[in-house]
Amino acid sequence: MKYSRIVLFSVGLYLLLVALSTIATLIVGFDEMIQSTSYNFTHYVLGFVTFLIVYCYLGYKQTVSPYKQAFLVMAVY
Repeated sequence: MKYSRIVLFSVGLYLLLVALSTIATLIVGFDEMIQSTSYNFTHYVLGFVTFLIVYCYLGYKQTVSPYKQAFLVMAVY
């Protein structure tokens, strides 16, 4: 198991979610962000899809114990 890959995916996932949140905040606006249910729904859906893509890619590339590595990525994240 490559621990450097686990850290790389965790940091990459964090930075990707921060970037998505920043873009969504710029589109909706900071004042509307707190009260907007569509913003919250979109933010959660984008986060879920991002996690799903990362885990599918990680499971596809990792041949030995993909679930263990995916759990470790989530734990480090």
